[in-house]
Amino acid sequence: MKRIGLLIPALLWSAAALAAPDAGVPGPVSASPDAGAPAPDRAPALTTAEQLLVSAIGLYQRSEFERARARLGEVLKRATDPRGRTAMEAHLYLGFVHVAYGEKEAAEAAFTRALEIDAELSLPVRSPAVEAIFKQARRRFLARVRATDHDPPRLRHAPPAGGKYGVAIRVAARATDLSGVKRVVLNYRLAGNRGFSSVTMEPDGKGGYLATVPGLAVARPGVEYYIAAWDRLNNGPGLKGSSGAPIKVKVEGGPLRKGKAEPRSWYQRWWVWAAVAGVAVAAGGVALGVYFNRDEVGRIDARLPGTELDP
Repeated sequence: MKRIGLLIPALLWSAAALAAPDAGVPGPVSASPDAGAPAPDRAPALTTAEQLLVSAIGLYQRSEFERARARLGEVLKRATDPRGRTAMEAHLYLGFVHVAYGEKEAAEAAFTRALEIDAELSLPVRSPAVEAIFKQARRRFLARVRATDHDPPRLRHAPPAGGKYGVAIRVAARATDLSGVKRVVLNYRLAGNRGFSSVTMEPDGKGGYLATVPGLAVARPGVEYYIAAWDRLNNGPGLKGSSGAPIKVKVEGGPLRKGKAEPRSWYQRWWVWAAVAGVAVAAGGVALGVYFNRDEVGRIDARLPGTELDP
């Protein structure tokens, strides 16, 4: 499982703070908007969910859990994407705050909401209290998902505006699924070809997946491709485009390449049917020859002595 890169790497020392809220914690972080001044004085300058999240993490670091709780609530209200990374981290830190207060059920609920955004989420902490509740949240979450998730991953993708001859084309997509995404594949071809080449798209660490169409495949008249994804329960594929209706990217410059058709099966080749036809004609000729020869032989036999037609 991937490890999340939090905005401020405060979780490495959080075990002590969570195990005992009154325990000593490091001083203010200089990168935090709250460092060196009371939060109310700086609050008006915090206009985005991302800024509020950094502020909330700073409050949490200084064990100001109640203010951190309130600030995290503001983050969730202002987050433009309720299923984005900012919202996920806000739920995660709310879980940490609940653990600090001994609110196990609330902490599990917060962790579950974070897992619903990123099912592959893992914790870079060593706090037994946090890990125990998080593992329980994950177990229950996965059990629920296995019983209800029968859908393939959802894909979001913006096609490239165009391509240039011989220059690799970067393809990016986002894939989400309750049970987590297992595999995302880019299938591409030169326009006019029948078959597709395939390459596994690699995670970018931010919920997205990346792959490139190699420059050798980028030529006029263009490139065609589609994206397929499967989840960890093997539901899929979820598609953007398809083999029958691929996404098309126009390519400029360079010579015009004609797509190469796939080799035909043996029964589709002209010479096979020509040979069959020849055999059929020959067989027909032999049959006719036998038929007429039989007739002639009958007439000859009828004129031989000893036959019933002998005078």
